[in-house]
Amino acid sequence: MTDVRDPFVIGRKAALLQWLVDRDRPVPPFVVVPVGAETVPEDVLGFVRPDRRYAVRSSSPLEDAADRSFAGQFATVLDVPGEAGSIAEAVAHVAASGRSDRIDAYRGDRDGEVPVAAIVQELVPAVVSGVAFSRNPTTGLDEVVVEAVAGLGDALVEGRVVPDRWVFRWGAFTERPSAGDDDLAERVARTTVAIADDYGGPIDVEWAWDGEELWWLQVRPITGLDGITVYSRRIAKEVLPGVIHPLTWSVNVPVVNRAWIALLDRAVGPTDLDAHQLARRFGGRAYFNMTALGAVFEAVGMPHDSLEQLLGLEDGPEKPPMRPGIGAGLRSVPRLAAVAISLLRYPRRVLDDLAAVADEAAADTVDAERSDAELADAIARAMERAERAAFANIVIPLLASLASNRARTALVAAGIDPDAVDPTAGVAEAGVHDPDRALDELRRALETASDDVRSLAAAGDADSIDAHPAGGSVREALVRYLDRFGALSDRTTDLTATPWRESPGRVLRLAATPSVERRARPLADVAPDVGRRVRSRVRRAGRMQVLREDVSQRYTTIYMDLRPLLLEAGRRLAARGALADPDDVRFLEVDEVLAALGGAEVPAGVVEARAAEMAAAEGFRVPELIVGDEFIPIPVAEGLTELRGVGSSRGRRRGAVRVVRDPADAPEVPDGAVVVVPHSDVSWTPLFARAGAIVAEAGGMLSHSSIVAREFGIPCVVSAEGACDLADGTEVVVDGYEGTVTVVA
Repeated sequence: MTDVRDPFVIGRKAALLQWLVDRDRPVPPFVVVPVGAETVPEDVLGFVRPDRRYAVRSSSPLEDAADRSFAGQFATVLDVPGEAGSIAEAVAHVAASGRSDRIDAYRGDRDGEVPVAAIVQELVPAVVSGVAFSRNPTTGLDEVVVEAVAGLGDALVEGRVVPDRWVFRWGAFTERPSAGDDDLAERVARTTVAIADDYGGPIDVEWAWDGEELWWLQVRPITGLDGITVYSRRIAKEVLPGVIHPLTWSVNVPVVNRAWIALLDRAVGPTDLDAHQLARRFGGRAYFNMTALGAVFEAVGMPHDSLEQLLGLEDGPEKPPMRPGIGAGLRSVPRLAAVAISLLRYPRRVLDDLAAVADEAAADTVDAERSDAELADAIARAMERAERAAFANIVIPLLASLASNRARTALVAAGIDPDAVDPTAGVAEAGVHDPDRALDELRRALETASDDVRSLAAAGDADSIDAHPAGGSVREALVRYLDRFGALSDRTTDLTATPWRESPGRVLRLAATPSVERRARPLADVAPDVGRRVRSRVRRAGRMQVLREDVSQRYTTIYMDLRPLLLEAGRRLAARGALADPDDVRFLEVDEVLAALGGAEVPAGVVEARAAEMAAAEGFRVPELIVGDEFIPIPVAEGLTELRGVGSSRGRRRGAVRVVRDPADAPEVPDGAVVVVPHSDVSWTPLFARAGAIVAEAGGMLSHSSIVAREFGIPCVVSAEGACDLADGTEVVVDGYEGTVTVVA
């Protein structure tokens, strides 16, 4: 019989079928009419039987290659009778399909006939048949996509029916039809993964089930996965929430991403990454380039797919570990070990480093007497300082997260609920860096103040308190608070957001909100007899948590030093007529601001055009993931009934929705309300004290909303896209286990 292992003789499809046979995969019996055969060989005619039906398929040496599949380009003839004449006719038809305008169009040339062999294979009397992809062919994500139809699969391959569809990810279905054979789909999915592992790359397969046996009809590499870029908002919308002004974007991207690149370059060597390569705006919102980050993961020996866990995708019990593979990890050990030692020592000097940066910033305050050139230089220096501070604000939270994970693991192993333990208890200055706890001094001052002073505070009237003869203690406590936290705002990474130091009334309104006792307690109160190892890890986690908050405050202050410099630039450009209003500087990029200070013209109409774009973007529903570089804006939909997100604090709660876009609105939130927010950072903590449940459009397991919800013992769902579209008063059930928000009234 024909050599069924030489793809140049019998084509790739037939060779891959034999590859399946060699690995003991059930393949219907087949023979091959080789390329160039003028007649059907005797061995083929001797193979067919009149009581059987056959499928005659193409098999070209060019078909099913990694760079081009030719899928559907050649002929297939199904249900062929087992008669010599019928088989010969079908083989001739398949061989002739290598000569057609369709093939020329597919190849993009007219290089003549494509050689085509023909597979003659027993036809499976399929009850169900379909295709499966070991990777999502659209996104390249690590999930198996299974599609199935009743009977033969030709209608499915040709796209004539809507198939049942399953998505199998890490041991569980993340998508399934309302009716269908889940057991069969899982069997197909798991075997597809096993075949892909044997093959050494992503594959798609055709399969058929006859009611007893699962048969494999074809295997080929998935084409088109190279070059797919996946962008995610999951982390980005915590860092840069909402629609972003051009000024903030143009400053934040180089400042923060260059700091990340500096860290990555130290860890793996030169990455050749560009700051603007790591992040993009779609629909006015920030997205991180997860494909570029995945390449860095691979460089340090981490499985590329482990990065997908950061995307917030649904996972299962078999999700890959986020740790380096042995071989790849060993190659990176020397460099990584040196970097790890350096970073572990970093907490000892980070505060001194940031203090030095702050001292440099003190010399670059706004001065109306400075020339435009000097102001431009001051802005450039402030960006460089912010980048240095950003490095600290990346490394210390990473180390704090590592310490927290180690402590939580130790507590769980000891049978202790980690959410019941406050690791910062007993740590010096534990309350100094927490904006909610630090409000206690101002709250105490308000408790002893006169009724009219308290009323002024509740109204956020800082000017009247400043002039009030009985407002001294409140005024002094407010000044001390703003000295520490004045750089915060409802969006602390947004240079266009008004910081608390410029709007002290917001702080007064927050202080008028009663504090709620936190559920977490000192470890000694929760488990007085716990072992030394657990106590040590909890103390380390507490110290790192306090250091993280300290570094965060210092970074925010250094970063926000840019704001007065840029506002001064806006004032000057407006004074000379380059801008209609000083605030219009928000719609310029920082390079345009620097150029304008140097005498360049602000492009005509650019402010108006960008303002209009931002206004339109506010009405867009933007997806969590974007594949490729094309974004098509879609208006916000109406009639939401259920939102899915990520459950990040356990429990269930039914209540009325209160959508809050500014933490200063906390006094207007009824106790026990389901508080829905677009995002959260440290400045939102006082608001959550009043909540019965928290729903956030952004965030993850370690976001502030999640951490505080666990401390308060209330349910939380994060990454609930579109939650802020819910109307105030809507009755919902928040399920912190399932990660759902269901409208019930």
